[in-house]
Amino acid sequence: EFLFAWRLSDVGGKTLARGEDRRAMDSGDIQRGRLSFDLPDVTARTRLTLRLELRSDDRQAYAEDRDIDVWPDRLPAAPPLGRKIYLLDSTQATATVLEKAGVSFERLDTAAWPVGLDSVVVIGEHAVGSLSGLSESALSSYVEGGGRVLVLAQSRTLAGLPVRTSIEPKEWTSMPFVRTPQHPVLHGVTSWDLKFWNPDHVTARGAYSKPRTGAFITLLDSGGSKGMESVQMMECYRGNGSILLNQLPVIAKYDIE
Repeated sequence: EFLFAWRLSDVGGKTLARGEDRRAMDSGDIQRGRLSFDLPDVTARTRLTLRLELRSDDRQAYAEDRDIDVWPDRLPAAPPLGRKIYLLDSTQATATVLEKAGVSFERLDTAAWPVGLDSVVVIGEHAVGSLSGLSESALSSYVEGGGRVLVLAQSRTLAGLPVRTSIEPKEWTSMPFVRTPQHPVLHGVTSWDLKFWNPDHVTARGAYSKPRTGAFITLLDSGGSKGMESVQMMECYRGNGSILLNQLPVIAKYDIE
């Protein structure tokens, strides 16, 4: 007779749930079962441990611990922002998510870029190619003067970038890796958090080619037999400002992931 026992505990070792299942098994037998438990209500990301143990004749035959991260069952509140947000977009999708997240923003006309160091221009998901009048010189001048630009996931490359790169729309990934964990954008984010996003296990559709030269840092990348050549997130610089290129579908999967 075999005894399968499990225990869910918090970081202090307190037992939150437990259970066991006794089975009679022949040599080479395979049996399957299901265990379920309620997760606690948390206000911040919380690490729990699921202990799995198999015993035979009152002796341990196998055991393992699995870490489980539990997240709050509510939308995160937007933190205080140090810069004013301007949105360049041809659809309502990005604006809808920003409103849900409680982020204040203003719509921006392509012909009237902001001036100064207190602003961020967000280019909405898949807006590149559908925005009319988007000027390379206006973009360059804004960034060089200290402006910040966030380019959300695209299927076409934004013209006027300060590095040589392009989007390969067929380069999908399910397992990108954190390359620069000390960057504030990735604070608290691990490579494990970016694997197999729901519901299709795709974390990013399309990736930038990794530049060979220029002022940039890779934040997330993936690869294959040729190396880590695909970039899902990077920051590139011009003058006193920067452009953050992000291919994670944070707008399309906001309500899922």
